[in-house]
Amino acid sequence: MPELPEVETIKNHLKDLVLNRKVVETKVYYDKIIKSELSVDALIDKKILDIKRKGKFIIFDFEKEMHLILHLRMEGKLFYFINELDEIPSSASFSLKLDEGYLYFFDTRKFAVAYIISGDDIYDIAPLNSVALDPFEISYKDLYQKIKSDKRMIKKIILDQTLISGIGNIYADEVLFACNISPFAKGYELEESDVKDIVDNAKRIMTKAIELGGSTVKSYQSSQNHSGSFQNELKVYGRVSQKCVQCNSLINKRFLDGRGTSFCPYCQGRKDVLAITGTIGAGKSEVTKIFEEAGYKIYDCDKVVKELYDNARFIKKIEDDFYQEFGDGFSKEKVLYHLNRSKNFKRKYETYIYKIIREDLNQFLIENCDKNILIDAPTYNKASINTLVPTYIFVDADEDLRRKRLVLRGQGNIEEMMKLNYNSKIEEEKSMAIKVILNNGSLDELAAEVKKIIEERKNKYGD
Repeated sequence: MPELPEVETIKNHLKDLVLNRKVVETKVYYDKIIKSELSVDALIDKKILDIKRKGKFIIFDFEKEMHLILHLRMEGKLFYFINELDEIPSSASFSLKLDEGYLYFFDTRKFAVAYIISGDDIYDIAPLNSVALDPFEISYKDLYQKIKSDKRMIKKIILDQTLISGIGNIYADEVLFACNISPFAKGYELEESDVKDIVDNAKRIMTKAIELGGSTVKSYQSSQNHSGSFQNELKVYGRVSQKCVQCNSLINKRFLDGRGTSFCPYCQGRKDVLAITGTIGAGKSEVTKIFEEAGYKIYDCDKVVKELYDNARFIKKIEDDFYQEFGDGFSKEKVLYHLNRSKNFKRKYETYIYKIIREDLNQFLIENCDKNILIDAPTYNKASINTLVPTYIFVDADEDLRRKRLVLRGQGNIEEMMKLNYNSKIEEEKSMAIKVILNNGSLDELAAEVKKIIEERKNKYGD
């Protein structure tokens, strides 16, 4: 979604092209874009006197106190052409024929909105009356007073356009990183100096972004021939699994209300978040226990799946959704059997289960953001846990030893279990791990190695 720098860039660009141009004809290709009683025809024979910005809204001021107010939403674009288009693309929402040239509004997703309003009080009525001051206008002291008792996470707070306008997902992540503030910190936990940092860094970052024409991370363009370049300056947004520019930790990602939130766990929280994976029977559970004894909060993916399998409503849904395999009743043995024999079932079933795990893990990570966390994830990469937590340890052992350990555990279906490791990208997973533990020795040897890793991690992140 275009944010303050992108909207400001578009405004400035259009002012050079259409100021003092008169509307001579209008065409609407998508009626639902208009959210006011007046239609665009009310702009005919009126000259564009000024173009302004309020938060993320673009405001065209016309003669006789007429105004066109636009919110671009996800993919709205305003393009000026000298000549009329020969073919109108499906993304077109409306056009204004001017006394010189044409102004077209395109919106692929059709989320954008437009208001045609008459009068001199447009800032006192909807949609602009609920838009707060932006970082260039607001006093950090006033913002602090608004949020000092707010129980929401600061990322959500600065996205609230009724408190501070113009900041969207990209710049929220960048601003909080610049302040070394966790996106999950609550408003009431922040000091006045923290809020000052937020406002100051928002102004600094957005000023630079405006100078560079905004951030083109998807389809944003300020004109048909120009894209922004501030995306080359981004420190965390869009950089999940890449090294932090300040500390070399890997950038993490969470989802808040469906929006991706990128941050550095070290610079913005000083908390260790990593996963553990490995081959079946290698001894991951023993490693996990040692981390737990050292104070790490544990998220066990296998335990979550087991709880799902103990849930009658979930099993009923599985039987309904996978009727061909479980129409006569669900069992774990049947799951293993079909996973090893049907690629189509394996793909669909794993996608189904992994989605549930990722959503549950995402919530767990947010709720426990103030703790050191270890995620026990046997299918770390396949379940795309790496999209949330890119740092992990890999545990392995010789195959014969792993078989013996499974026997000692009383594990049934050992051959079926071992098959789950076949054809997996084990060597590739090992190469990406921060540490590979080869667990071929005694428990004491394993404990010594794991405790050394924990000590190194805690020296960096703290207890």
